[in-house]
Amino acid sequence: MNHKQRSFLSPCTPTRSYQSCFFSFILTLAALCFILFYHSGPARAGGKVKVTGVDRIWGETDGDQTFLEGRLVATQERTVIYAPRARMDKAKKLAVFSGGVKLVQEEVTITGDELEISFEEDRGVFTGNVRLERAETRDAEGKVDKEQIVLSCHILELNTETKDFTAVTDVLMEHKDFTVSAQRLVYLDREEMMTFSGNVYLQRDQEEVWGEEITINLQKKIFEAIRGVEIHMEVDEDDQEETGEEENSGSQ
Repeated sequence: MNHKQRSFLSPCTPTRSYQSCFFSFILTLAALCFILFYHSGPARAGGKVKVTGVDRIWGETDGDQTFLEGRLVATQERTVIYAPRARMDKAKKLAVFSGGVKLVQEEVTITGDELEISFEEDRGVFTGNVRLERAETRDAEGKVDKEQIVLSCHILELNTETKDFTAVTDVLMEHKDFTVSAQRLVYLDREEMMTFSGNVYLQRDQEEVWGEEITINLQKKIFEAIRGVEIHMEVDEDDQEETGEEENSGSQ
């Protein structure tokens, strides 16, 4: 009889082992159901998320929240998220990654202190020391399709499907042709249109521009500043000498 009981309870050890294994199984099952059911970012409905590197997982058996710790790697089609901690809320269809997060999606890499993802809205919000880097891309003929940009800010709200984003607070955009600082940036990826507002400052070559709002179209390579615009330009000494010579020759 004792032999049968030991066989039934294996591979757990006696007394408390059956109960502990049961709850461990329930917690793992709850987390896996959440991970496999919801989709993040650019995924189509029904896409699956795989999470590896989990050292610990816990939560309430009858609750909607599950917590994970470890060297987490959440992969879903073209999107990969790295973080040491995560909280999954099944009822609200939210996932919060914290402790230093990195998201990689094709040519775009974003890092920040925390990332909250809404599965229903295809929306991700990064907060704290946010940095976005978009690598240069080329078409099949080798022509530059999109140029490299580097963005830093305090809050970044990203549409993970369209790649449009809004950056807020201490915004700094670096491009090979210019640098812009502002308090807010709205970026539309399809048009590659940037709209900066709030104490906007643009610097390019020897030209500095201030304004309440500055728009930049990366595809057409044009910019426009409006309201309260001020411009500072530096003139090279060579240009000044040539201008003076032209005026002297003209007077003779």
